[in-house]
Amino acid sequence: PYGGSEGEDYSYIGGSVTDCTATTITIYTDNEEEITLDTSSARQVYRSGLTYGTYIIAEYKGDDPTTAQMTAVYDYTGESSSEGSEDQQSVSDEGAENADAAAEEGQSAVQVEGQEDGQSA
Repeated sequence: PYGGSEGEDYSYIGGSVTDCTATTITIYTDNEEEITLDTSSARQVYRSGLTYGTYIIAEYKGDDPTTAQMTAVYDYTGESSSEGSEDQQSVSDEGAENADAAAEEGQSAVQVEGQEDGQSA
């Protein structure tokens, strides 16, 4: 599900982003808990970018997401809830097309909010 890995036994957790660093993402879960996820080794796929309030799905192995290392993180709809909308999906599709075009040109499609093209983090 959610573009996850195949052939392995994975667990998933979802929630809205409340904070993030280079190696962690903190989410407010559907169960009304705030937890921090270790994303240091995760494959991260964001069709609409990662911003505060973005609803994400994290894939991990094990029973406890607070101690497990995430294997993949995806933005689910690009909205702040799991309720998708057709308008938002078209924005997500446009973002994916822009990412594909940037990849073809050898450029990074990931940008940090407030950072201009050509600058490094």
